[in-house]
Amino acid sequence: MWWASIPKGIKTKASFLLLSLGVLFGTTSLLIFTLDPVDILTRKILEIKPYNFAFGIWKDPPYEVMGKVYIFNVTNGQAFLDGEEKLKFIEVGPYVYKEAIYRTNISVNNDGTLSFISRRTIQFMHELSVGDPLKDTLWLPNLPLLGIISTMSDNVLPVRMAVGYLSLLLSGNEFLNLTVDDYLFGYDDHLITLASQFMPNWIHFSRFGVADRLMSLDNASNIASMTLEPGLGQYSVKDFNGSPRLEQWGDGSNSTCGLIRGAYVDPVFPRNLPKDATLTLYRHGFCRPIPIHYNHTDTDKYGYKTYTYALSDHFLAPLSENPNNHCYCKKARCDLKGIGDISPCYYGVPIAISQPHFLNADPKLLEDVGGLSPDPRKHNFYTVIHPESGLALEVKFRIQLNLNVPDTDFNYKTRPFNNLVVPLVWLELSVDGPPALIKITIDLLFVVLPWVQQILRAMFAFLGATLPMVAAWIYLTKLKCLELDSTREKIVLLK
Repeated sequence: MWWASIPKGIKTKASFLLLSLGVLFGTTSLLIFTLDPVDILTRKILEIKPYNFAFGIWKDPPYEVMGKVYIFNVTNGQAFLDGEEKLKFIEVGPYVYKEAIYRTNISVNNDGTLSFISRRTIQFMHELSVGDPLKDTLWLPNLPLLGIISTMSDNVLPVRMAVGYLSLLLSGNEFLNLTVDDYLFGYDDHLITLASQFMPNWIHFSRFGVADRLMSLDNASNIASMTLEPGLGQYSVKDFNGSPRLEQWGDGSNSTCGLIRGAYVDPVFPRNLPKDATLTLYRHGFCRPIPIHYNHTDTDKYGYKTYTYALSDHFLAPLSENPNNHCYCKKARCDLKGIGDISPCYYGVPIAISQPHFLNADPKLLEDVGGLSPDPRKHNFYTVIHPESGLALEVKFRIQLNLNVPDTDFNYKTRPFNNLVVPLVWLELSVDGPPALIKITIDLLFVVLPWVQQILRAMFAFLGATLPMVAAWIYLTKLKCLELDSTREKIVLLK
């Protein structure tokens, strides 16, 4: 028998080697089960530390962000002014702009925080748009006229009279025929020019555009500071220009309004998100922190388990439903559900935000105007997150800008608009899917490596159990061979 011909010393060494390997593989399997090396690696990769992988995603997000602009074109201006019909609109869009986000002036502070300034640039995407914003013209409300008169409605009588008289002389018609580009990014207006010359502390620009004001807010030289959440390795906002709150919304003693400490500035959220988490988003152009909460669990087209977070119900709730919104109540009609004042960010002009087409808003807002048709599939505000990594997979941030016109006097041109919430534009910031870098990262960390780890753990466990048994068999076989040899020697001696 070939086994018997193997020298006993080799059998002893083989038995010891197999036993040692079995112990090694078994211990390795136990360590893999106990320590979970893939999770350790994942934490290291996704932990935001200066100049590591996750930091790079935060600093220069690889996401393709598309800004889609839809404008409400007036279809019956004269009939509305004559009091014959309510104001009617038709939505025109989208005009699509690709947005690039990057952080500048990044500094790592001694207390573990990061300070930075965010910058955004946009590029018009003609092939994705309905037309050319430089050529397409629309009939639109005269924003300088309505805005300035509305802003002065709370002033003393002599001021209201003077502004009303000047606006009649300088303002032009109630509706203007403007190109899309002028409406979004600014056009020359006598009222705005006059206001910027005589009241530079209030209005320090000579051209007014809806999107231009948003970009101006986003690209102002505001210094944000972010702090590391202990144990999570994720950054959230600590303060903005040295304050944990936005100064537009009152003094520092207020504990809720304008509070942005703990908010997230796309696109990295905490890992292993619980379903009951409420996240706060912040973008300076939106003027207010935006709370989102868990809505539902799903599986996306890539096979990932996802959590969808939608706009919180209390974000634009009236005071009767959410008393904490009282300090956001500057000039908006706070008794109506679905609109929120952001006038402090627009120089006192009563701009109000809502969901597009007054989705989830008080029915009165839809009754007062015509042509709007809210649809949750088109107009909801949500983000889809991979809960294990905290990385965003899809984003649909949709916000509508409106002019909330109060009671105005001393200008017959603005009187038909009194107490009307006039829809202006709605914007969608859209990410339709994860970029290749994010997808590869998720596949590697949460699909490939866990499977490899499980296979290795099972294989090592099998070897850890099998090799000692083989070693024992070899050892027992060796003993049997020794016993047989001893018996043979005794037989030879007896002969």
